[in-house]
Amino acid sequence: MGHTSTPEFCTFHALRIKGFATVETLGEMTGSDAATVQLHLDGLAAAAHAQFREARSLWQLTPDGRAAHPAMLDADLDGADLVALAPLYSSYLELNTEFKTLCGDWQLRNGGVNDHTDAAYDAAVIARLVNLDGRAQPVLVATAGLLDRLASYGPRLASSISRLQSGESNMFTGVMCGSYHDAWMELHEDLILTQGIDRSAEGSMVTAFDNDGELDVDAAVALAKFLVAEGNESLVVAGTTGESATLSIDEKLTLFETISAAVTVPVIGGTTGSNTRHDIGLTAEASKLGLAGILGVSPYYNRPSQTGIEVHFRAIASATDLPVMIYDIPKRTGRKMSNDTMIRLANDVTNIVALKDAAGDPSETAKVIAGAPRDFEVYSGDSPMNLPLLAVGAVGAVGVCTHWAAPEHTKMFAAWNRGDIAQAQRINRLLIESYSFEGNDNAPNPVQPKVMMQTLGHPVGACRLPMGPAPTGTVDAARAVYKNLLATREGSQK
Repeated sequence: MGHTSTPEFCTFHALRIKGFATVETLGEMTGSDAATVQLHLDGLAAAAHAQFREARSLWQLTPDGRAAHPAMLDADLDGADLVALAPLYSSYLELNTEFKTLCGDWQLRNGGVNDHTDAAYDAAVIARLVNLDGRAQPVLVATAGLLDRLASYGPRLASSISRLQSGESNMFTGVMCGSYHDAWMELHEDLILTQGIDRSAEGSMVTAFDNDGELDVDAAVALAKFLVAEGNESLVVAGTTGESATLSIDEKLTLFETISAAVTVPVIGGTTGSNTRHDIGLTAEASKLGLAGILGVSPYYNRPSQTGIEVHFRAIASATDLPVMIYDIPKRTGRKMSNDTMIRLANDVTNIVALKDAAGDPSETAKVIAGAPRDFEVYSGDSPMNLPLLAVGAVGAVGVCTHWAAPEHTKMFAAWNRGDIAQAQRINRLLIESYSFEGNDNAPNPVQPKVMMQTLGHPVGACRLPMGPAPTGTVDAARAVYKNLLATREGSQK
């Protein structure tokens, strides 16, 4: 007999996995009836661990609830056989690679968006999904035999296939609608949480828009969950990769609150631009919404003096109790932060704790690391500089191609940290094609990363102007990059 969780914990845990949910959805996930789920939610609300959001008519955990979850999960797993779960998770990961390819094939056809007018094409992709599900179900039965709270995933996946075969095309990759993709990604996140799997890369997340260019919150949540499941240990939301310059204040605040509630990793919010007074207000408001930290890009376009940059960041840091990561990217801002400015801020301002470095000069970064406090952290913000910056003392990366290559980044950082420099170099060489695909003058980041996400089944939309549309051939290039990455990934597992 498998490990049994209390019904109360199952509701609590399901809400943590889902992020936002109705009573009915939580009932489907836990097997409890609506009245029982409501009783559990009322208890969580009384403990200040959950709240009902009137605007969306959905329940979510509070920041206190999210903070309490890890200890509750540890208590729930006392006595569970997690060793036996590990090989089943490996079997799931093999299927997951195939599933991501299927999602891309469902979203795209002949290099463009699949409008689902070719019945024969859709039927062939659905048949492949049915085949994959047939191989997945025995794995799910075995996981449920170890942990009874995992038992709902198999029936949920089977139900979505039945609805898909009945003509509901959104049941393949639709977001926040009970689709196969929803349940599959939630299972992935559940397995990662349950096993306490470490992640070592941060992802600077693209922002999802619909076909009219409006913010698509549900697609953003689905993408965030995917990035976490892939191994990103935290997410940057509304950064420059997230097209922050084109987002309204309300859109940014919505993303901060929604993504923070939906995922199980820290979320860092991009709250700054080139208007200090505006940025102070946004930072203060954002700090109330469940973020774990603030990303502050050096002011762009107006090219302030070093004194101006320093006073700007002191003002931003004073507007929040959250840790602040400074982002130095002179090729976009027009002004590099000097070492002296960075070192003073690192030493004088207690909540300025990290630097995202995209200045392209590791020798200068080494000077910053030498002059900053020992607990001040530097992250690569320019993928080709990942290894050079690790060599001078950086601790990780805030990446773009971590959207699709987080597992490789995780392995590369792990190899570096255990002193296997040759292995880290080998993995870095395998990532060069992905680094190059992140952006170029004809398609600056995030134009091509958004196309990559669409090929993997995530409807994130096109970039807002003035970024411009993706050049012809980008879809084919994305598929080639990912195919080559998968080939090296599969080769390394043999």
